[in-house]
Amino acid sequence: MIDPDSEKFPAKLQYRIFTSPAFLDLKPASKMILILMYYEIKFKKFGSKKKWLPLNEDNIVLPYKEIRHRIKYTDKTIWTSIQDLMAHGFINIRSYGGRAKGDFTIYMIKADWQNWEVGSVVYQSRTSKRVGFQTGGRGG
Repeated sequence: MIDPDSEKFPAKLQYRIFTSPAFLDLKPASKMILILMYYEIKFKKFGSKKKWLPLNEDNIVLPYKEIRHRIKYTDKTIWTSIQDLMAHGFINIRSYGGRAKGDFTIYMIKADWQNWEVGSVVYQSRTSKRVGFQTGGRGG
């Protein structure tokens, strides 16, 4: 059941993010996936002034299948975009999925893009290959 006090919208995707050197350095596909991740943040009104506060910035689930459905990217483009977002400090991986069907990678939205400098890598995946549930007998 949908909570009537919960909303999903990219309210935290602020102008200063769009104008940051880290964002401007991202590949176009990475920017699109970042926007999709921000759309996955759920907000709820709290307090007497009904201020919107994020509920799940450190618990974003956005499977490759969902990204493919929404913006038609290949798995390779998705994987390289996620690596790009991590390197620039926009996201990190909280837990790796892919051990069984329905076991998804959980991402965290991070603000470490503010400390990114040209040539630096803020976060790096623990693997050099895509982690995730795979079908059709392909290796990871």
